[in-house]
Amino acid sequence: MKTEKNIITKAKFFFDIDKEFDYINEMNKKGWKLLYNKWGIFMTFEKTKPDEYFTIMHTESKKNIAKVTAFAAQCGYESIPHTMDGFGEVLYLTGKKSGVSDEFVSGANEKINVYKRLNKKLFSFIITYIIIDLLFVAETACYIGAAINTDYDSFLLKLSVFTGAFALLFIGFTVKLASMFRRYRKKIKQIKQDSMIFE
Repeated sequence: MKTEKNIITKAKFFFDIDKEFDYINEMNKKGWKLLYNKWGIFMTFEKTKPDEYFTIMHTESKKNIAKVTAFAAQCGYESIPHTMDGFGEVLYLTGKKSGVSDEFVSGANEKINVYKRLNKKLFSFIITYIIIDLLFVAETACYIGAAINTDYDSFLLKLSVFTGAFALLFIGFTVKLASMFRRYRKKIKQIKQDSMIFE
C-alpha cells in the first residue's frame, strides 16, 4: 500500500526541456520515480530504490504516439502521463535500468528528429511571442503618448507601466526561447558530427 511518505509532489518550472529531464533523472538517482507531470510544473514522484529507474524524452508526431508508446512498453519503458508539456508531442518514458531493451535507444537520426521537432515548435512560439511583444510595445507607446497629451494623466501612466512590464516579460521569454533554439541547432550539428566520426 502506498503511503503519503512514499509519494511526493515537487513544484518545478523548466523553460529548457533538457534541464527538466536532467532534474527528473537526478530524482531517479535519489530513489524517486516520476508518476505524473501536471501542467509541466507539478511533478509527482514515488519512492523506489536509488538509481533503479531512469527517464528519457522522445518526440513523435501525434499520429504515431500510440504506436511508439506500445513499442516502448515492449522495450520495458512506461509512458508517464502529463497534462501539458508545452509541445504536445513529447513522451516521458521511464524504465528500470535492469529491464529496458537497447532496441528503443535512439540512434543519431532519431535524436536529430527529436531536436528538429522541438525546434519547429520553438520557432512557432518565438513568432507568437514576437507578435505579442510588438502589441505590448505599441500599446505602451500609445499610453505614453496619450499621457503626454493629457498633461501626464496618472491613470494612463500607470497603464503604460503595466503594459511596459508585460512587454519586457515577453521579450525575456522570446530571448530565452531563441537561445534554446540556437542551442538545439548546435546539438543537431554536434550529433551529425559525432555520427560521422563513428561511421
